[in-house]
Amino acid sequence: MADMITEIKSAKAIPVVLTPFPVMDLWSNYIGKQLSADVEALSKTLGFPIVNTRRVLEKYPVHTIFLNDGIHLTTFAHSLVAAELAQTISKTEQLWQ
Repeated sequence: MADMITEIKSAKAIPVVLTPFPVMDLWSNYIGKQLSADVEALSKTLGFPIVNTRRVLEKYPVHTIFLNDGIHLTTFAHSLVAAELAQTISKTEQLWQ
């Protein structure tokens, strides 16, 4: 991932990375939390913005975030992540101008 971020930045583009979405499976969430922490650390080292989807979604009741299968997100959850992504892009564009 570091090589990809470096290459994107060398092309004068700004990568914005989303961390893994949570799911209703304990093992997958365990791995996802570790990966999210790794992505956050890398973003601080290489200087790129991220959207931590777990932080965005953990504020809401599970039944509003997941469909019945416990894996796929509801329209509401997607709209929350999309709003955070739009805000992150907007902030990032302001910084680079």
